[in-house]
Amino acid sequence: MAYSVGCTACQEVEELLFLLADGELDENTQERLQAHLDGCGQCKTLLDVEMHLRQLIKHCFERPVPADLEAKIRSQLAELQIGRL
Repeated sequence: MAYSVGCTACQEVEELLFLLADGELDENTQERLQAHLDGCGQCKTLLDVEMHLRQLIKHCFERPVPADLEAKIRSQLAELQIGRL
């Protein structure tokens, strides 16, 4: 992604993107980056894409596991262990 030449704020957002998305930055850093995001469409888009990707991944894991899956796995593991004896 192309950033403004010499824009250290854009570089900082790129470096801290995952910590920002995780909410793991100290309040001062988060506020500073948020102020930059409010005025920089490129960086805002970068963060939006990351957050959207996280939602898609989360959605994939929200599907219910079939009720008999655990029993099938345990049965197959038991067969493998018996075969090794």
